[in-house]
Amino acid sequence: MLKDFTVNYARKYTAKDKVLFGELGNLQTKYREKKQTFLEIQENKKTLLEFIEKTEEKCEDLIKEMFEKFSGYFQEYFSKIVPGG
Repeated sequence: MLKDFTVNYARKYTAKDKVLFGELGNLQTKYREKKQTFLEIQENKKTLLEFIEKTEEKCEDLIKEMFEKFSGYFQEYFSKIVPGG
C-alpha cells in the first residue's frame, strides 16, 4: 500500500517526504516483526504457565504421598519406642 501511494504520488512530494516514506515503511516492517515476536512470547508464556501448573500438581501429590508414608512409619516406630503408644 505504501509503495503504491509513493509511486502514484511521487511527483508531489519532496526528497525529504520520500525519505520519511522510506522510514515509515521500515517502521511498519519493524512493527510487524515485533508484533509476531510478541505473539510468540504470549504463546510461550501460556505453555510455561500450563507446565508450571502441572508441575505444582505433581509436587503436591508427591508431598502428600511422602507425608502419608512418613506418617505410617512414624506410627509404627513410635508404638515400638513408647509402650502403649
